[in-house]
Amino acid sequence: MTRHLIIIGEMGSGKTTTGSGAADELGWEFRDSDDWIERLHGRTSGEIAANDGVERLHEIELVTLLDMLAAPEPTVVSPAASILDSPEGIAAITSHIVVWLDAEPLVRANRIGQSDHRRKTTVEALRALAERRTAAYQTVTDVRVDTGARDAASSIAAAVVTAQRA
Repeated sequence: MTRHLIIIGEMGSGKTTTGSGAADELGWEFRDSDDWIERLHGRTSGEIAANDGVERLHEIELVTLLDMLAAPEPTVVSPAASILDSPEGIAAITSHIVVWLDAEPLVRANRIGQSDHRRKTTVEALRALAERRTAAYQTVTDVRVDTGARDAASSIAAAVVTAQRA
């Protein structure tokens, strides 16, 4: 079975930026859940949530994760954080190298507010989601990286190389 690098974290933690950088460092393809969903469904995650409901979006996010993991070659995969809300999502990533990008809710909210992020939220909502998912993050994570103040792509790539040798 191919072991992928899974970059998990809440919105604004830096999954896309860090995952893309780690993929470049490793020479692997980068697969981002939001991009895949938009390409396959013709709508952004935010549009799906607004029109079809958050539950439907989370169903799509889980299917998208499973599709991205079907690649026969190692890739860097950045799934939606909602995959940690389902036993199927957790089971899908546990045999891979999992890096948790973590940053304070205020830092993440500022990043979301300064970007063209597909979904908007509040600091309070970000804090609540992170608190609800902390146990799941701790269960599946091989490496935890605080992305609040630095670019983590190089340290993640080094961690992947180390984990592959283990």
